[in-house]
Amino acid sequence: MPTEHELRPLLAHVEAFARIVNAAQTRQLLEWDAESLQRALQWARFLERGTRASGDAASHALDSLLRVSLPAVTLPSFARDEVMTTRALQNASQHLARSLLQSPFLAVHPLRSELLLRVLKQARESTAWPAEEDGGEPRVDVSHVLTERIVQAQKAAVMAAIAQTMSDGCAPIRVQVLSYSIAIAPSQSYALRPRTLELKTVARALQQNAVNAQAKAAAQDAPDAYAAFLSELTRQFRESASVSGGGDVREAVALMVAALEWPDDETQRIQNDVRTQILEAWVVDAPHGLWELPPWLSAMLAAHSPAIRSSYVAALCARGFLEPHAHEFGVRVATLMMQSSETETQLCAALRAVDPLVLQRHFDCI
Repeated sequence: MPTEHELRPLLAHVEAFARIVNAAQTRQLLEWDAESLQRALQWARFLERGTRASGDAASHALDSLLRVSLPAVTLPSFARDEVMTTRALQNASQHLARSLLQSPFLAVHPLRSELLLRVLKQARESTAWPAEEDGGEPRVDVSHVLTERIVQAQKAAVMAAIAQTMSDGCAPIRVQVLSYSIAIAPSQSYALRPRTLELKTVARALQQNAVNAQAKAAAQDAPDAYAAFLSELTRQFRESASVSGGGDVREAVALMVAALEWPDDETQRIQNDVRTQILEAWVVDAPHGLWELPPWLSAMLAAHSPAIRSSYVAALCARGFLEPHAHEFGVRVATLMMQSSETETQLCAALRAVDPLVLQRHFDCI
């Protein structure tokens, strides 16, 4: 069995790898290129080779050393009370992949497609190590993993096609607007779009990251973790306007607030913080920013926030029927009408001040 003296040099490598993996969840990810990812993957492969080749005695010795020497070193994919172990190091590439895939900064990374392909390829290859024959826990066979991933990809494609068909097949609904009406696609049509489903998955990852940061701050493991997360998400949201694909970031954050469940007081605090510090600040400064979001999502946000509702209604009834947004005016009004009674009352009052000729142009007379 290796001695503590022989194992101790490995600790520096573990610490370095943990810093790299945690950096993927921060703004530092935007500075990564293919070479940076390759170095991160090399760290992962080094740790996997070193720990997978060790026997049970060496693994137990390393686990003990990790508990004593690195009790606070964790990875983003760990559960709240999970600590670094030999088993985690044996799957280092998987943890790196999860950290990258769940990073709120991946969506706006200029090389996101290349980074994704590289890290997923490496994560698949890292499972290609033989099954144990000594009665230990079975290890994953690469052919099984690849087959499973192919089947999952096929299922995902089929489900996306089904969702798109269901979205396209939603029967229009007719909404009354004062003494007019208009036929629009229902909210399910937006909710079932493959793109909406994908961005909702991103929103859930953001939500989980926020919950984890909040828990670390509450436990005093990292008192500034939640504030830092919120600050970085705010910065990324603001800068997304000038980045290719930035619309995905804004829509994911909006879905996070308006479309996800927040089951208790602690998580609702996160929802309130994201709504007030990011979305409300954005809309109050630039009400027409809501035109960057789909009509149903803009309406859902308005229903969640009196500040957003007031700004949106005022902008919609003042300039929403002018180019370049005139073609959406009727739909945006109708989706707002389908929200709360408070929203309907406020919107109707504003619409009565709009030129009747404008309303006749965008709605059907009853």
